[in-house]
Parts: sequence; C-alpha cells; structure tokens
Amino acid sequence: MGGPKAVMPIADEPWWAAQRRAILATGRGDFWVLSQRVHDQIGDALRDASGDDYTIADDRAPMFDSVLAGVRALESNPPPGVFVLPVDVPMPGADVLDALPGAGLVAVPGVRATPGHPLWLAWDWVCAHLLPCAHGRLDELARPHRRIVEVEDPRVVMNLNRPADARAYEAFLADETEAGFTDGK
Repeated sequence: MGGPKAVMPIADEPWWAAQRRAILATGRGDFWVLSQRVHDQIGDALRDASGDDYTIADDRAPMFDSVLAGVRALESNPPPGVFVLPVDVPMPGADVLDALPGAGLVAVPGVRATPGHPLWLAWDWVCAHLLPCAHGRLDELARPHRRIVEVEDPRVVMNLNRPADARAYEAFLADETEAGFTDGK
C-alpha cells in the first residue's frame, strides 16, 4: 500500500480511525497492537481516543509475535476472550461479533464457507494453546479447534491489500450508506 495500512486514507479519514469508530459502534472496547512506526504516526491520537489501550510490537517480526504481544498485554486483567482483527480487514457489524463466542473456543466468521475475520479466541484457549507458544502461525494453531460460523456480512472476507481494494471498500461503504445501513450495523 506504500506505507502502513493503519494510516491509509479511507473515505476521507485514516483507516485506524474508521476501524476504531466501527469497533466502538459494536459496543465493544478496543486494544491495539502497533508497530513503532505506526505508533510514531498515530500514538498521540490513539491515546487521546482510547487512553493507552495499546502495546507496541516489532514490525519486523512475524504477525504471530504481534498477536502474542497483544494477549500478553491483557494477561494481568484477562477478558473472557479476544477478537483478533488484522489491520487490513474491515470491522464487521455487531451481529458477527455476537455470533462467535457461543460457537466454541475458537470461532471464525465465514461467508459461503470461506473463513474470514475477526477470529474469536476464548481466554481459556489463549492460555492453553497460544500463550505457551513462542512462535508459529495463529491460523495453523487455531485450525484444529476452530468452528466456522456462517454470516452474511461481506466485510469478514474483505482484505485491503492494494489501493484498488481500498477504493472497492469505499464504494461498498457508499452503497451501504445509500441503502440506509451504517458501518457498525
């Protein structure tokens, strides 16, 4: 994308701000794992918006290290579970988040059997399977335990990897707004 995806503009605002707004619209809180580079660009604004609900991870390390940094930062006050949403995947609506925790210890939304994001990890599973690992791939670690929950929200299988993907998402948002829906439906 030519730079950190968290700061790319989507519909006239930085992507992280759009994502945070969509997260909060679901009635959930947020916790961010940032690279130092992204923190240097948005740290003050994120702190002002969410109050220190983030940790820093090495952007040269595999994504798994970022996931570990996030869950380790939550160990002192563990939640019932966590949703893992990569920065380049749009936040789905609250109905998707509501459906995942009841599906099992590891649940993934899917559209027509295509798995997407966010990944739901019950804290018991995090303690038993994720925290003991020093390295790996979250998708491979979770696969034997996961359940795919069919949903209708297309955002779960979207991925903003290229500028064309970002423009397609902006068109999706415009169509959704015209139809009377909002980003946090």
